[in-house]
Amino acid sequence: MATKPIGRLPVIDYNRKTIGIITNGIILKNLLLRVEKFSEATEKEAIKLASQLNLDEIRIDQPIKFRWDIKPNDFENAGKLSSELKKILLKLNIDRIIARRISIATYEAEINVLIHSKGGYALIDINMERIHAEFIDYGPGIEDIEKAMQEGYSTASQLARDLGFGAGMGLPNIKKSVDIFNIQSSCPEGTKLLFEVYFNKKL
Repeated sequence: MATKPIGRLPVIDYNRKTIGIITNGIILKNLLLRVEKFSEATEKEAIKLASQLNLDEIRIDQPIKFRWDIKPNDFENAGKLSSELKKILLKLNIDRIIARRISIATYEAEINVLIHSKGGYALIDINMERIHAEFIDYGPGIEDIEKAMQEGYSTASQLARDLGFGAGMGLPNIKKSVDIFNIQSSCPEGTKLLFEVYFNKKL
């Protein structure tokens, strides 16, 4: 539908009986349930944002901002933000090495919220020069940030460890991969992690 002049498609069952229709509007409506603008957006602004995130229309000369919600222990969707963001960066022709650094940092930050918190969200802001990302969770916070920054230190649950997460390399990997890194935490309120990566600068 994105590459052909098609606005709607029939939905059929196994007996090839028409049971409904799917349209661009339906797709946009459901996309917008997951992708929101930083500030409260009007319906027109929200539809504009959705088209920006369409990989066939996305352009680097237009700022891209969106919010991505992260649920606690949602292992089924672990790393999905990182994967989608990498597609966007490659579509924008961002250097593959830089895109990989951003993907690593995003993945680690996303997983940290997923396995260590009560849930939260990410705010992504991309312009021609850099990507700015903020990961905010709803608690319980980090008691000792200095210790949490040590490689191998982890407070992950046994479930997360059994699934291969929580090796204690998340925060160190993020800091190594980005140009600007900042983390603030308060118990039991939560944690805010911020990072930036510049597109014309390599580590």
